[in-house]
Amino acid sequence: MVQTLHSSLLLGVRPIQVTDSVIHAAFHDGLDQSLSLSHFSFIAVISGSSKYILHQAYACRQLSSPVQLFPFLSFETSGDTNFKSDMDILLPSLQEHLKRYFRGIGHPLHPLFAGVIEPAQRAIDNQDLCYRARRFIKLMSGISLLPSDDKSFTIILNQNIPDMATFNKQYDVQSDLLPPVFHACTYTMDLFANPVLRTFLQHPLPGDDLTVTPFDICLHAALFDAGHDVFNA
Repeated sequence: MVQTLHSSLLLGVRPIQVTDSVIHAAFHDGLDQSLSLSHFSFIAVISGSSKYILHQAYACRQLSSPVQLFPFLSFETSGDTNFKSDMDILLPSLQEHLKRYFRGIGHPLHPLFAGVIEPAQRAIDNQDLCYRARRFIKLMSGISLLPSDDKSFTIILNQNIPDMATFNKQYDVQSDLLPPVFHACTYTMDLFANPVLRTFLQHPLPGDDLTVTPFDICLHAALFDAGHDVFNA
């Protein structure tokens, strides 16, 4: 059973379909080929350490606290020299607002999320200390596990605002906070430094962690899980 679950996770196949999976058969046969009498198959070589390898690859990267995410966050600016100089002043504020959001539990208390999440599911999510951080990791990488030590999640603060950032003009560049755009292939998230975001970042953090800010709402609207998630990296 444990081997079946491991295979299911690695290959993106439902557990009950593993033994009949063409992908599993090809994967197993390829790894079980001996190159010569002195060069054993990959399966034979790792047979004594497979549990350790799986533990290092998965169990050690599970998220148990949102604070674990913070060392993996990096920040960049994209724009001309004047823009980068201005944003250097605001980047510390952006970092603190992001960390504050991730330290929040479950869904922000706001009408926007009340009607799109089933009460039972919302109750479950609101008990999850890592819900927000885990959703961020999922959208940034395609899986819900922390990356290896040599990778980071990069938040890019952009000067140029493409048309797609307004979602077919559903958002106004001058008066709305613009939703972030995620790129799972490159572990990056684009934020767009329009006048609204710049003004927001000039203000200090709220005095308590229960206050829901416009930034919290904007980020969560892009992050939260509104249905069954079937994406597999």
